[in-house]
Amino acid sequence: MSDEKKDEKTKTKNPHKSFATTMASESGGTLRVTALGRKDGTYTVFAVFYSGEVKDGKRIGQRGATSQHSDVEKATAQVNKVVEAAKARGWKVKTSGRKAAAVDAFDLNSIPRPPRAKQ
Repeated sequence: MSDEKKDEKTKTKNPHKSFATTMASESGGTLRVTALGRKDGTYTVFAVFYSGEVKDGKRIGQRGATSQHSDVEKATAQVNKVVEAAKARGWKVKTSGRKAAAVDAFDLNSIPRPPRAKQ
């Protein structure tokens, strides 16, 4: 691949092709709000609701609140709008499974000195 083609690809590459926010209810339901990037540069925003019920070993999803957007800024604004509306109805944003970060042992003004070399 020539350098010109590489430059063209990196210039047009979108850092966020798709992104989603997952929300949960106390009863076990899930609401996922997704912005899906298309090849033509447009975005489709939609929400998928999964109830806590299982049918034939699978959770059944219902898709709704679909809208089309011309760029990532408009799609992000729509995702935020849907998330805020869901929060108002009692949904809570689901956090990742990571543990909370430990409290800092020092700050910028008290960075520890390097250990002394053993003799």
